[in-house]
Amino acid sequence: MPTKTFTKKTTTKKELTKKLGKSAKKNAVPAFFPKYPEHRKADLVTCDQYRDLNVSRAKRLQGYVRENETLGEYTFRLFPNSIASQYLRKTKRLSDIDVLSNIVDEFVTNHGMDIPAKDVMVMHLRVGDVIDRTSIPVDDFLNQRVNSFKAIYGYDCTQYGWSPVYVRCLASFDRALKKTKELGFRKISLVYGFHIKPGIKANISIQKSKEYLAALMKYAQSQGFEVEMITHTDADVSFAYGCKAKHFMPGGGGFSKLMSKVVRAKGNYVYHVRI
Repeated sequence: MPTKTFTKKTTTKKELTKKLGKSAKKNAVPAFFPKYPEHRKADLVTCDQYRDLNVSRAKRLQGYVRENETLGEYTFRLFPNSIASQYLRKTKRLSDIDVLSNIVDEFVTNHGMDIPAKDVMVMHLRVGDVIDRTSIPVDDFLNQRVNSFKAIYGYDCTQYGWSPVYVRCLASFDRALKKTKELGFRKISLVYGFHIKPGIKANISIQKSKEYLAALMKYAQSQGFEVEMITHTDADVSFAYGCKAKHFMPGGGGFSKLMSKVVRAKGNYVYHVRI
């Protein structure tokens, strides 16, 4: 099925953000830390240079990686039954979506997973490190497009052709909801997860991500949508759920882009609304 792109321009609702701020802090959303950090499925499936990347020098991974261990070796050791490990065992090719799609189907069957209904729009939201590893307030993520990459690493990644904006601001989320309503959907599943753990890096938590998610959930509900929050300690569960969507709206980053490719390969619909 063809990819559908919508980029209608709207204004940011700063006054609405203020209203959502206090109530968002009080609203609990599901949030689970992974057993181990750095489950980098998209990097391993789509970029060969990451498979041999030496991760033992990453300070935030101290206590988890072994000396001179590559990302591929790290994944085989700590995530031996993961979708990424299965993919690397089955093929050395990059972005073999047919192989990946079959692995996802097996994963869903073996885990007895529920999959999205036909009348649900599944939206992926990139949260976690791209919000919580920055010093940027939650309101800023809601009010504007934030260059998370530069905020974390101190330089611009656009020279490499990467998008530096991972987090969907409120104006963008509003456009996504309007398109969803135009398509006839009244139910949405917000899919998200976390790649960080407490103690890996000083002063890291997921509190800002939770506040951000709660604000979007509350706003969607105020627009008349039934909202389901989908997350898990195992990133593969969220990934497989998104891949099985009949209707999918990706967020920022490679994880979301990879889900989109599997959704299209299965003959289902992907709707792009600018982050």
